[in-house]
Amino acid sequence: MDMKRNFGISIRQGKILLALAMLASLAACSSTTTNKYGYVPTQQTDIAAYNPTTYNYAFSYFKQRAQDGDPVAEDNLGRMYADGRGAPEDPVQSVAWYSKAAAKHNADAELNLGVACLYGRGTQQNTTQACQMFAAAKHDGSPYAQEFYTNSC
Repeated sequence: MDMKRNFGISIRQGKILLALAMLASLAACSSTTTNKYGYVPTQQTDIAAYNPTTYNYAFSYFKQRAQDGDPVAEDNLGRMYADGRGAPEDPVQSVAWYSKAAAKHNADAELNLGVACLYGRGTQQNTTQACQMFAAAKHDGSPYAQEFYTNSC
């Protein structure tokens, strides 16, 4: 059957509409959505949900939340400083934000801090401390921490 004849749109237009509907439903998520890894990134929870044109907004958003003590935002600020996304690349500042979030048992921050310690990025290279962070991240629910621990410790 010809989709255009039945609905007044071409197959290509239908695919575009479907893609837009899927993106809209993802964007509508105001909280974390669970998947087999624990969550799907949303703009409220993860810098990965942003694109380069909105990094400055993301930086302001996470900075405000981090100043209010939100460990998820602290970890995201750390990632932004580590990668130079929306903030100048600054590994020392990155480690400072990871440390704040890790002190609150944020598994992602513990893993990120462990990687920073393992490679000496923004801090002294310290495999023992990296392994401690990987173990803490595993304990606090990171699905990736065991692999880092196994390969590095």
